[in-house]
Amino acid sequence: MPGLIIGLIVLFAGAAITGYRGPVYAAAARAEARWFARGSVDRAPRLRNPLPIAVVGAFVALAGVVMIGSALWVWSS
Repeated sequence: MPGLIIGLIVLFAGAAITGYRGPVYAAAARAEARWFARGSVDRAPRLRNPLPIAVVGAFVALAGVVMIGSALWVWSS
């Protein structure tokens, strides 16, 4: 049963990351800008758009689905 609960949490976390990719992207871009000195921020490679955040969210949601499926398969055996 713990695998099912953790799988649901991971699924909802992935959905939230995907759904709120704009604010997550903005927070990541701000955090990345703090890592570099002023002036070098423009030259440093950085996140250009929120698509990678959406891909990570989709991957996390897929991992949640796999966890739920695995927990249900073990539980039904």
